[in-house]
Amino acid sequence: MMQTSHGNNPQEREAYWVDVINKARQYEQGVTAYCREYNISKNSYYSWFKVLRPRHLEWSEDLPH
Repeated sequence: MMQTSHGNNPQEREAYWVDVINKARQYEQGVTAYCREYNISKNSYYSWFKVLRPRHLEWSEDLPH
């Protein structure tokens, strides 16, 4: 089950979103389905993706088209 807290400080929030993004990237049905399944806003997902992407070069192939 996905944790519901986004953390109490910036480091915890970042760790939460890194976990969400990594799981969504691996989700067989894709990011949209993952967000829907776990009640995560796609706007929030992509906002955090954009913020965190420079520190996670392995995500570069996942840029929205």
